[in-house]
Amino acid sequence: MASTSENYFEGWNFGVQIGIGILFDFMDKMKFGFAFNGQSDFSKFKSSNSSRIVDKQKMKNLNTIGIILKFEL
Repeated sequence: MASTSENYFEGWNFGVQIGIGILFDFMDKMKFGFAFNGQSDFSKFKSSNSSRIVDKQKMKNLNTIGIILKFEL
């Protein structure tokens, strides 16, 4: 059964993302560090009235913390 998918969220999306990280020398040719990444969505999504999916925007902001390992070959 073939079907066609449509874009249920109409319009433009606008947001911002920023990331920062720091690396430390751990050994010769190896570095270790931490990173922070944050993003925010300024738009608010709404489902169109004619859509079969009635869903709301689940996430507006997202912050992550990560570990960095860098190897020099």
